[in-house]
Amino acid sequence: MLLMFILLFLFVPFFAAAIMPNGIWLAVCAALMTAGIGYLWVDSSFDGNAGFMGILLLLELAIGASAGVLARGIGLWLRSVGESTVIVQAPVLIAFLLLAGGFSRLFVIRPKLDARPASQACLASMLHVSIGRSLFATPPVPAMQIRNGYQTNYALNRAKGTRSVCDATDNGSFPLVASSFSLSFTGPASRGGPGSAQEAFCTARKQTGWAAEWCDAVDADGLADWPEMLGIGLSSDDELRRVFLVNGPPRNELAEGLAKAVSEGRSIAPQPVAGFDRYTMPWKTEYWVSTDPKWLLPDNGRYMMNCSGDWCRVAFSIGNGLFAGYSFHSPVEGREAKSRAVYSKALSLVDQLRASP
Repeated sequence: MLLMFILLFLFVPFFAAAIMPNGIWLAVCAALMTAGIGYLWVDSSFDGNAGFMGILLLLELAIGASAGVLARGIGLWLRSVGESTVIVQAPVLIAFLLLAGGFSRLFVIRPKLDARPASQACLASMLHVSIGRSLFATPPVPAMQIRNGYQTNYALNRAKGTRSVCDATDNGSFPLVASSFSLSFTGPASRGGPGSAQEAFCTARKQTGWAAEWCDAVDADGLADWPEMLGIGLSSDDELRRVFLVNGPPRNELAEGLAKAVSEGRSIAPQPVAGFDRYTMPWKTEYWVSTDPKWLLPDNGRYMMNCSGDWCRVAFSIGNGLFAGYSFHSPVEGREAKSRAVYSKALSLVDQLRASP
């Protein structure tokens, strides 16, 4: 259905221009199409996925209209200098073939090439990711994204990303330098099903460790105590900051918020809630600090999390200038038990991801 829409938006304006009988009609057609496309461009909103689709369709309109006007214009000029009918019609035919070839390349051939599954050697490899002075080891699980700087370099939930990372590391023979990596355990890769990236990875070989647990948990819908997302990287990494370290670790955010409140003559008192002291900031952000003095994060700070509604995030230093963070959803009722279960799984994952020296 989508391809049909794209075809219509590409070829309707093309043929509308291509059938114009003379230069005057062609000029009128070109003016009307230009005005229409310009109006749609100015008057439309291009937010989100629908906005991207709108831009794509408008570009198709513009390309089809431009190609049709140009091809027909050349044909009319050739007719004016006395060329044969075959020569006059040739520009339209050539333009049509170029458009059809480009369409096939972009929307048919390229997606099929990108969807080619990674090799068995790739799926069975062990990748090594170097971040700062630390080295991490992971199989090419489709829940992973590896970043270097401000862009996602390798998104392994797509076959193309998995093939690319295996090519860059010679199937794990060389470490990949990165600024962070993340594992999205509730993303598209976790939905599984025939032909999915998860199925290809989990059946490539008998997985071990946390990867085997993940494959089994996905099949059994048993990810309840897993973090929804786990990220490890440098504190300067844009993605890690966006999700987990907005203004630094939650502990620093809480301290700064309390200090700011005092400087403004206000007092923010904690509210005891089921094993936590809850601090509610004026901007509605909540910080939950465990009342259990023995429940410590790896950086020896008291366990705490930043929550907004049912969504909570935890972030902490793991040494060598690196931070780890994870997120999960939990209602207030039962939040302590959920927090402990997800925390235990997150620490286990971090430990297993660390490469042996």
